[in-house]
Amino acid sequence: MVEIPKTQPEIIMNLWAFIQRYRHPSGNFPLIYQLGIRLYAATGSDQDKLALLGKLAAWDYHLASVFPIPESRTVHLGLGPPDEIRVPTLAGVIPVQMISNPEQQMALFGDVMDAIRQSLPENTLTTEFKHTPLEDLSLLYTFTPVDVGEDGKMIARTRAPELTMGEPYVARNLWAFPDSKSRLVETLAGRAYLATGDRIEVEGILANLAVADHFLLNRVELPKPIPTTETGENRSRSKDFTTIKAHEDAMFSLVDDQILKEIPSKYADCEKKRTHRYTLPVGDSIRHATIVWADSSGNTATM
Repeated sequence: MVEIPKTQPEIIMNLWAFIQRYRHPSGNFPLIYQLGIRLYAATGSDQDKLALLGKLAAWDYHLASVFPIPESRTVHLGLGPPDEIRVPTLAGVIPVQMISNPEQQMALFGDVMDAIRQSLPENTLTTEFKHTPLEDLSLLYTFTPVDVGEDGKMIARTRAPELTMGEPYVARNLWAFPDSKSRLVETLAGRAYLATGDRIEVEGILANLAVADHFLLNRVELPKPIPTTETGENRSRSKDFTTIKAHEDAMFSLVDDQILKEIPSKYADCEKKRTHRYTLPVGDSIRHATIVWADSSGNTATM
């Protein structure tokens, strides 16, 4: 049995700016052409949450929501050498100087935050935490530039460059939501993450996010509710999940399909002519499955 920590879950976020150099005989110009954002509902101290964001910042942008810079934003790069043609005005990009300090970073993401806020579901669970508490922009966050090469390869410029080496762990949180009266599992949710660190660290990230990250997700309805094996007077105390375990692979395949469908395509060049979509090997991952009991205490139990 895993009790929800005493600290209230808090919405935190990773922000990314995708940067590519526009090459011209007059010079190479680093330009921001799209933004990425991903919210998480985490527990612990601010130091714990920043450490969690850092472990995810190096790779999780592949699964983040992405937003191109509007075409109304333009950059004019001036004149080339006398024997060269004029450098054209580029639309849908902004100079990297616009992210030199935190105030500029948050201003840049203002419209993106509005779009994210409007897309969040309201998943009622307890009277204390009915829906995603995203009311303003004063959220704990980590900002990370992502350098995009001419071949479209993306590398996050993290404070710890070793995090971008090798391959990340693919980790999944899966949730099942039984009806409080019938004890039948009626809806599911799932989320994938790309995390760095050793396996124990990644499992710790999953356990932390298992508590409340499902508040940020739309749930998948099961065609036929699956019963738990709880019966009689022990129903409210004993958590025997053998029946759900027996159906687990088939049941969560619906969630895996949803996870794959929601991976966004990103532009792989600043002229927005090529796109890239991350291939997520869902079958080869660290998995953390949780049943969320909709009772007044908000307790969860892992299986």
